[in-house]
Amino acid sequence: NETTTQTRSYANLKGKDQSRTITQIISTGEEYKINDKNTVGIKGSINYRDVTRHQINVNKSEKSSFEITKDYDRKNLGPQVEKDLEFGAKMQHNFAKEGHELNLDFVTSKSMEQEDNHFSNIYRVPVIPSTYDNTLIKQGDNESQLTLEYINPISETARLEAGYIFEYQKNDMDFYGESLNQVAKLWEKDILKTNRFIYSTNIHVFYATFQKEMGRFGFLSGLRAENAFVNANQVTTDTSLKNQYFRLYPSLHLSFKLNDVNELQLNYSHRIRRPEGDEMNPFPEYQDPYNLRIGNPHLKPEEIHSVEMGYQYKNKNMTFLSTLYYRYAYNGMTSITRYMNDSVLVSTTENISKSQSAGLELVIASTIGELINVNLSTNTFYNTIDASSLGYSNNKSIISWSANLSAGINISKCTVVQITSNYIAKRLTPQGEMAPSYILNTGFKQEFFKNKAAFIFTMSDVLNTVRNNSIVNTPELYQTVSRRRNARVFYFGLTYTFGNQGNKKKNTQLNYDIQQ
Repeated sequence: NETTTQTRSYANLKGKDQSRTITQIISTGEEYKINDKNTVGIKGSINYRDVTRHQINVNKSEKSSFEITKDYDRKNLGPQVEKDLEFGAKMQHNFAKEGHELNLDFVTSKSMEQEDNHFSNIYRVPVIPSTYDNTLIKQGDNESQLTLEYINPISETARLEAGYIFEYQKNDMDFYGESLNQVAKLWEKDILKTNRFIYSTNIHVFYATFQKEMGRFGFLSGLRAENAFVNANQVTTDTSLKNQYFRLYPSLHLSFKLNDVNELQLNYSHRIRRPEGDEMNPFPEYQDPYNLRIGNPHLKPEEIHSVEMGYQYKNKNMTFLSTLYYRYAYNGMTSITRYMNDSVLVSTTENISKSQSAGLELVIASTIGELINVNLSTNTFYNTIDASSLGYSNNKSIISWSANLSAGINISKCTVVQITSNYIAKRLTPQGEMAPSYILNTGFKQEFFKNKAAFIFTMSDVLNTVRNNSIVNTPELYQTVSRRRNARVFYFGLTYTFGNQGNKKKNTQLNYDIQQ
């Protein structure tokens, strides 16, 4: 009898990333009322962000026989600069009937991000001289959106909305890599890390919705038609990929009022999520020599069908909403990690065959006098994933849940304290699972000068609990990844609003730096 044995190998990567960020934001806007029927307005903003980054990764690999095959530190000094410019203009025409209007909005933005990474690899095993390499990453993003919207309240119980939207987006990703020739002491271009990828989309959207109330019964029906043109150009290899698709996205919302405070609802919608430019770049991005990120130019948009049945109770001080739902998604985009060879891991994005989920959402929003506002929401669901298109034959299923709690305490009309928390239970991925995660944030806002000025303080991840833990468990690879942000984030801000805000709704929600 012959006995065959397979030697397993293990890789351990520990990383520490320290960064200092300085952000400068300037925004302004103005509206001008030409006459009783016509109003025009403009707005603009500038955002400049400067990041100083120090990073060290400790890489260690060994075989099951405890033989160490690699042991080295990879250090990085990577200054980063980001500039964002945005301009917007709008025009509104009001017809004689109240609420009957025509709106034209245009928004365009341009952003530029540059990372100048300087790497050094210091080896312990094997005992070889240190190596050095640099990457200069430039990413430009141009976006524009033109919206023409027509609103007509046909009667007290009927309303029509229709419009046209043109969306344009262009991503230009330019990567340059070089390494130090130890013999000649010269920097040489690294063709494996140098490439340029340009990705652009043009989307034409026509939409219409009609809303009608008939006694206790109400409905809102809508149809959205999209014609999308996608152009992906890998400049370095002189290859391009063009795609064009037309989709119809219907929606229907039905409601029936049992009485003044109780209502039944039934909804259907069809939604889409498109891939980003960096998810489609087929050229590898080197996180380090043994971990690559490669885009997939053949990604398809993810599409989701959703059916919801709900019950709502609403009075002066409390709103309760329960929703039973079923969602069917196909061409779902998911991150996949595989071995390229014995030592190099490759991550990419691929479409899975389909996934399904069914669950119950509960939402309670309540006010206690004028002092406290409380919002509690929970989502319990059954999820199943079919990843047979990726080579995994068995469907995977799980029962999971999440909960979100937000409480605002109005100490006075000008002073607000806010606490938010969120818990997400274990979730499935096509290759494994994501571990549970929890976060607690708090904030404070004090307004001055008749609410024109405000001092804002927020603290993210109060309990230092944010973790992103994932497991990949396949026949060829078992991998555990744990990411955490050690330092809590404190934010201090001072805002001042110029001019007359009119009937603009006051925003009391605070934003936090860390998200799960």
